[in-house]
Amino acid sequence: MGCTNQLEWVRRHRDLLAGPVLEVGSLRCRHSQDYRSLGPNLAWYGLDQEAGPGVDVVVDLADPEAWYASGWPKAPNGSRQGYGTILLLSVLEHCRAPWRMAETLSYSLLPGGGVIFVSVPFAWRWHPEYGGDYWRCTPDGVRELFPLLDWDTHPGCLCTATPGDYRERDDLPDIIEDGHLLPTLVNMIGVKA
Repeated sequence: MGCTNQLEWVRRHRDLLAGPVLEVGSLRCRHSQDYRSLGPNLAWYGLDQEAGPGVDVVVDLADPEAWYASGWPKAPNGSRQGYGTILLLSVLEHCRAPWRMAETLSYSLLPGGGVIFVSVPFAWRWHPEYGGDYWRCTPDGVRELFPLLDWDTHPGCLCTATPGDYRERDDLPDIIEDGHLLPTLVNMIGVKA
């Protein structure tokens, strides 16, 4: 899933991409972005709740038992391991139990520097056509969902739906105080110690 601003945000931080990569919400639909092109030499796995183009495993991450019963996470040689990178872009709002998904993904990251890119709507239209639309999040909400991860190492940003309209974390106090930004998306990078 995702929009062009999310793709550009991940592209700006592509030096953090490490394999294997798990792209959550990978089903190719009309608004999908091609994130795999950012790491063409990395082992890349697509996960979604339904089968289709871009999907390697079908499972609901809000059901940890089903996730682990499916045999994932898998290494390229078939053994179980964690992921160096997880992309979770425009997905949390469609999960009935995002706290369960967050816990499952936190434990699925490789320890010692595995990263997760999280982008979630703050102010976005209701769009239930992607399996329901339940939640919106602030940066504080993302931190609460993923308490095991470090969210301060890499700067997050907010963006609007206008292509190229990003505000890095250091710019936010002035922008918010002036009332110039109604962020559409909250973009954050978490790191597992």
